[in-house]
Amino acid sequence: MWGSFFSQFGWTAVIAIFISLLVARLLTPMMAAYILRPSIHTQKPAGKLMTAYLQMVAWTLKHRTMTVAFVSGFFITSLMLASFLPSAFIPPDEMNQTQVSIELTPDATFDDTLRIAQMAVNKVKAVKGVESVLLTVGSSHSSGDPSSMRSGSVNTAKLDVKLSDRTLRASKVDIESQINQALLTVPAARFNVGMSAGGGEAGYVFSITGADAKKLDATAHEIIRQIRVLPMVASVINNNAFPRPELSVIPNELSMADKGVTTADLVNTLRVATQGDYDNALPKLSLDTRQVPIVTRLSHEDKQSLTTLSNLYVPSSKAMPVQIKDVVS
Repeated sequence: MWGSFFSQFGWTAVIAIFISLLVARLLTPMMAAYILRPSIHTQKPAGKLMTAYLQMVAWTLKHRTMTVAFVSGFFITSLMLASFLPSAFIPPDEMNQTQVSIELTPDATFDDTLRIAQMAVNKVKAVKGVESVLLTVGSSHSSGDPSSMRSGSVNTAKLDVKLSDRTLRASKVDIESQINQALLTVPAARFNVGMSAGGGEAGYVFSITGADAKKLDATAHEIIRQIRVLPMVASVINNNAFPRPELSVIPNELSMADKGVTTADLVNTLRVATQGDYDNALPKLSLDTRQVPIVTRLSHEDKQSLTTLSNLYVPSSKAMPVQIKDVVS
């Protein structure tokens, strides 16, 4: 039943109000009639503040026209000052900090990311109003679920930019615009400049959806081209994921059934070899205060080699482990 959760609170409030009404209308007047005694009231002289207030009231009553004119002028002046108030729904912040996100293609190495990020650092430091830049290369992702895999990327970087004092620099919006212009000369990377007051990315975000991937991509590029010609736009970023290298494995069902290999075994072998095992299955290095998981997987060069991947062994229920190349097409 709707509202039953608050029924106890409702009855408590009703009873409390009823008792208060009885006290105010019955008990208090009766006690006042029998207990209170008349006392001699003496007129105390008014204080300085009250005397000044009474003089001001007397003056305003005597000069009504001037008082109305003064109040009207004050009201009109207040309306004029209201035009100087910020009218934006979320006005731009002036925090002495901003952020630059850098993303390279998925096949970029740590050295590639570091080289591009260092170029970006030099460009950002040259902007007037920037005090210091902190560079962080790479990112890690962990969902906290023991059954999930640890993953990270070396193709991303982040610049935490500290700005000078507000009185010694241009506005934050102008500085971010200058940073955008400076980063246009840095190749092979996608940049996102700006940070909102809540710590997220600044700017406007909208999505485009469709069933035809090619038409969707062409439409997104056309929209970006038209937005970039607007003078009030500093930068436009397409958050569409970069194309990633994929490995397609077609199992040979007859061969797998003959050798006792399941699809799950084949998938787990390739997953552990390329990405690593799940968190709850990883061995741990015990330190004084924590345990560090040890992830074992193929090197970057070996993951690019089809020969190495095809020579991996898959567990079999019938005999010795079988190589992947013997059970796939």
